[in-house]
Amino acid sequence: MIAEARTDVVRLAAVFAERVTKRVVELDPAWLSGRSEAVLRAAIRPTG
Repeated sequence: MIAEARTDVVRLAAVFAERVTKRVVELDPAWLSGRSEAVLRAAIRPTG
């Protein structure tokens, strides 16, 4: 589940970046892997 969500979030972020900057975004999977996983873990962590 986390791996699929990570891929979806990275793709979505790339689309946003391309539309904002009007340039093609090149993604480095090695650089993104740790950062996106940390963000997703924080997003799915229960609150309260």
